Amino acid sequence: CDRYLSRLVRLQVDSRADVEAHEQAGLPKDRYYTILTGIDAKSGPQLGAVAELPDRHAPNRLSPAGSAQVLRVARVFVRAVLLFGRRPPAAKWMLAPQPWPDRETEQTPLALCARSEEGARQVEEQVARANWGMF
Repeated sequence: CDRYLSRLVRLQVDSRADVEAHEQAGLPKDRYYTILTGIDAKSGPQLGAVAELPDRHAPNRLSPAGSAQVLRVARVFVRAVLLFGRRPPAAKWMLAPQPWPDRETEQTPLALCARSEEGARQVEEQVARANWGMF
């Protein structure tokens, strides 16, 4: 999973500590576009527009919160790719509105992941359940 995440974000990510270090340093803006196109070019509005995520002290980097949001989505997307076997079906699933427990309206897995770590955990749980054949 970490190796595929490293390939998707084009950064060395071997452990949770590496992810946290990249979050704190702020991802370069070009990594946002790498992840955006790695998922699907249509995922921008749900991932968060790059204009909403910059670090005000370093214009070519995302803020730590923006970096965490983008890396969280990338992490869950990698798990979806591993479940579906390829990027296109995983992206289609991540962009399709679905019902979620404790949510009144349908939301896409991508938007849920982008919103919070709790949302990402819900999506990861759904991916794990599907992986084990538990629907």
